[in-house]
Formats: sequence, structure tokens, C-alpha cells
Amino acid sequence: MVKQTKPVSEAQQASRAKASERMKARHEANRQRKAAEPIATVDDPVPEIREVSDPLDLTIGVKDDQWAAMHPLNREASRQAREDTRQGEGRQKRVPLGVPMPRLHADVPSGMTGRWTNDIPGRIERARQGGYEFISSDGEVVQNREGCRSEIVGTGRDGGAMRAFLMAVPTVLYEQDQVAKAALIKEGSDAIQRGKPQQVAAQDEGAFYTPSEGIKLRDEVR
Repeated sequence: MVKQTKPVSEAQQASRAKASERMKARHEANRQRKAAEPIATVDDPVPEIREVSDPLDLTIGVKDDQWAAMHPLNREASRQAREDTRQGEGRQKRVPLGVPMPRLHADVPSGMTGRWTNDIPGRIERARQGGYEFISSDGEVVQNREGCRSEIVGTGRDGGAMRAFLMAVPTVLYEQDQVAKAALIKEGSDAIQRGKPQQVAAQDEGAFYTPSEGIKLRDEVR
């Protein structure tokens, strides 16, 4: 079956011819415009990047260029300048919503090492006996927990909010504690290698098997 085509009228032919002419004219105009544009070469001068002396000055390189105001370095300088101005006026620093923040980051006095101590019965008292002091939100030593910085870190056994208090100890004492902890760990690993675990009940003495070649511990990650 042969498909029959409708005859094209003279008006349709004239319309198609005009559309073709307009398309050709548009292509020719674009070609001429591109040909008139200068072609950048390696010898063209590069705008000089200068240091921004005024943080509010949004220009870098050639001052009259509009693209300079959109340069990432200038946008960051402008944002920092606005932030500094707000801080200078006593306004509170804005905390972005939905952005991960180091919530438990804290400042402690120089020469001290800080830690967060959960408000579990007896734990804070043990920390105080170990030389730990309460630290305020300003990073200063305070005498009681009322002036101490605290954060909600979980749920307590009673279903209520569990708070952790910021405490700090002189770094010298902290390092001594770390040495003592390392000694306990080594003592435990040595006992395992000897086949005699620590704190064994009397009735369990001799109930452990120790290979003739001894027990070896390997620090291997698979």
C-alpha cells in the first residue's frame, strides 16, 4: 500500500521558505557575532590578585569587574566581616540549624585536661577525689556544680535526662593516670599469656589450660 501525500499549497510553500530564510539569517548572525569576539591567548594580561585590606571591600583583582564581587574569596571575606561586626556589637553568634556541630567541645584552663563526667551516682565524687575540678562555660574553674557547664548526653536509669558535667584535672595528674592505666592493661595481658587470669576464684585455680608453647597475643586487624 502506497501512502498518498497531500499536495502542498503555494501559501504553505511560501511560509516554509520564509522560516528557512529566518533560520539561515539567525545562524549567520551568530557566526558573525562569535567571529567578532576576541580570542583569549596566553599573552593576554591576567588580572592582578591583590590582598583585601578592607574586609568589606568586595573586589579582588580589577575593581570594575563585576565577576570579582562573586569570587569565593571575596564572599568569604564579606561573610567573616559581617560576623565580626555582629560579635563586636555583642550579638550572640548564630548556630546553623541542622548542621553537625561539636556539641561537647569545651575550653579548659591552660595546663589542664578536660573530660565530660556523667552524673551517675558516685562518679563525680570519685572524679573530685582524683583531683578533677568543675569548669564553667567560660572555661574557668568553679567550686561547685551549680556554676559548672553541663550538657544532656542521654537518658538516666530513672528515664529522665542524664547530664554530663565538664571537669578538668592538671595535665600532670592526667598523664600519671594514663601511665597507671597502661600498667594495669599490661598486667592483665601478661596474666593471660601465663595462663593465670587475674581475680580467679580459689575453686577455679588450675582449671585453665595453658599450651606448652605459651599463649601469644597478636595485635592484628583482619
